[in-house]
Amino acid sequence: MHDLERCRKCPYWVEEMVHGSWRRGRCIYHDIERPKVIAVDLDGVILEFDEWKGHRHFGKPVPGVRDALKKLKEMGFVIVVWTTRDNIEDIARVLREHKIPFDYINENPFQPPDCSNKIYADVYVDDRAVEFNGNWDEVIEKIKGKVGKFDSKR
Repeated sequence: MHDLERCRKCPYWVEEMVHGSWRRGRCIYHDIERPKVIAVDLDGVILEFDEWKGHRHFGKPVPGVRDALKKLKEMGFVIVVWTTRDNIEDIARVLREHKIPFDYINENPFQPPDCSNKIYADVYVDDRAVEFNGNWDEVIEKIKGKVGKFDSKR
């Protein structure tokens, strides 16, 4: 059940006329068709990244990223650039300078109501992610491969 006050502020909240005058509201999020959303990490996926060098430093585009994101747009995806950086205007400028397609940065206007700040997407592309397929033992092995030998003494 949704929190009524939060729902009334939601872009999916609509008021309906009932019996000519009484107004009743409802959330239409599940009633409308929404585009597929892909959240793509900036550093290490869209732009090259070897270590943090500050908010004003941006790596070069990863080879093939422009064509890949263009193809995803052609497939109907809304592209959300997903990053821990908060300098949105600088990010947008760099992406435009390199002609890298995107729709939003750190926001998804098609987000379900009552969500946290985590970007809601149908697909996430991230260089540091470990895919979960229901088996935690596999996840631990993948993590060991990403960060070296697991030290259980920490």
